[in-house]
Amino acid sequence: MLTSADYRRLTRKLMALADELCGGKIVFLHEGGYSRWTVPFYGLAVLEELSEIPTDVMDPFQLYNGIDLGHGLLPHQKAAVDAAAANVPRVPTR
Repeated sequence: MLTSADYRRLTRKLMALADELCGGKIVFLHEGGYSRWTVPFYGLAVLEELSEIPTDVMDPFQLYNGIDLGHGLLPHQKAAVDAAAANVPRVPTR
């Protein structure tokens, strides 16, 4: 249910955490299971953030951002997300 803009934001946040916690070192792994139509745009968004090199490639699926396509979280998915969010350690600020 994410868009390329979401992957871009997540990448930016992970890069900031990597800078703060481990000298900027970060590893990404693409494990598959995504939509074959949208994954190239998601991957490109991540690579653009990592390299700080924007391209002119437009994600046509970004148009669906914010539209409820009936893909809300199922109760067990929401419970898992809420449990994970409750257990995320907070990094102290300096």
